[in-house]
Amino acid sequence: MRGRGPDTIAALAVVVALAAPASASTPAAGTQDPARDAPRAASRTEERRAAQQDVSTTHGAEGIEVRRTVRAPKGWQVGVPFELRLEATAPEGARVAFPPLGDAWGALEVRSQRSQPATAARPATLEASLVAWDAGAAELPALIVQVTPPGRTAQSVDIPAVTVEVGTSLEADTPLTELPADIRDAVEIGDARWAWWAGAVALAAAALAGVWWLRARGRGAAPEPELTPHERARRDLSRLELERLPERGEVEPFYVRLSDIVRAYVEGRFGIAAPDRTTQEFLREASRDPRLAGGHERELAGFLRAADMVKFAEARPDPESCARSLESMRSFVERTAPSPEGAAA
Repeated sequence: MRGRGPDTIAALAVVVALAAPASASTPAAGTQDPARDAPRAASRTEERRAAQQDVSTTHGAEGIEVRRTVRAPKGWQVGVPFELRLEATAPEGARVAFPPLGDAWGALEVRSQRSQPATAARPATLEASLVAWDAGAAELPALIVQVTPPGRTAQSVDIPAVTVEVGTSLEADTPLTELPADIRDAVEIGDARWAWWAGAVALAAAALAGVWWLRARGRGAAPEPELTPHERARRDLSRLELERLPERGEVEPFYVRLSDIVRAYVEGRFGIAAPDRTTQEFLREASRDPRLAGGHERELAGFLRAADMVKFAEARPDPESCARSLESMRSFVERTAPSPEGAAA
């Protein structure tokens, strides 16, 4: 090299050597040293193994048992559905009434739920898909299952609350090389150190964005507008109709739900504390309101007494009678709802 002495050439050689990747001592990207990595990988697997298994408890006595099982086939993670199953074992011919969970059960979102009556081959069951949107302890509230054996009074099986631990989908100490392959491969670009670090930063940013999105999806949505009593009653009556409980033999849960909807409507619309009173007390209070006088009062009294016969005297109307009761209460709501100008109907 013209104009450069041996010392200059030697210095340049040192710079080039320092800048080159240490391929002789560091495995290239995408390769592994099994002898070195096996013990470390095994220890990390042991550290991250889920300590929490399925949660299963049994409650009840005297031939009536309700088994609650909570399991997470895809892991106990924020935004990942897990399953609740109630399985009631009772004498043949017993009626089992599971409590409805609604759209939200405690701090959990209820994605779906369905109940099935007992048959000769299997017990009565309630199955629900639940989602938690906050990491940490998630409580499944207490439940009460009503079981009525043939010829006996209804018995309550109390199922206490239970807590499960919900984690996030990316733990802080998870090595980047042990992330799922569909994420990890995106950062294995050759063996250039700057590219590896750039990919790691991008991956961390994407993970944080994903966690933020999940939390925003669960809690950041704009609140729904407040419904008036008659709007809420219309919505709840439509939901109850779609569940088709009488067609599945669940007449008592149908009347319990329908009675609760009507009482809640009356409380909100007329200021009568219906849910906290017996039917007789409620009707006595309702008779003092001129807006419920006459036909409205008689119609309401007839329905509530019929509902009491189902709930406490084991009356079992057919599905057509159940449908007429629902339509009667829907008509009652429409006729007693305020007019568009705000005047009472």
